[in-house]
Amino acid sequence: MDDRPEVTIYTARTCPYCYRAERLLTDRGVAYTRIAVWHFLPGARKALAARFGPGHTTVPQIVIDGEHVGGCDDLVALERSGQLDKLVAHSQRSTAQVDLTGFRFRVNGALSIRH
Repeated sequence: MDDRPEVTIYTARTCPYCYRAERLLTDRGVAYTRIAVWHFLPGARKALAARFGPGHTTVPQIVIDGEHVGGCDDLVALERSGQLDKLVAHSQRSTAQVDLTGFRFRVNGALSIRH
């Protein structure tokens, strides 16, 4: 049975907060899945809000074991309080990457290939 936590980070290529969050995870040896989101595309903010709730329309957005923990500042706060190590203990999977920059968001949050 695999009891390692699943860590996913929704990022954008030009986002300094995304790099900071990824660096924090990498420095701790935490494996994660990166989902690249082009957050400036029409409907992207609505799609992020639909996925994570009102007020969570920016990147990065971090999910640990299916639990949304927030953005970069939230991740840093978890690290400073010592809670991050508990949440990500035993996460040694290789990092995966999913690039959604070639997609556009519809208002309902569904994805479609950009033409």
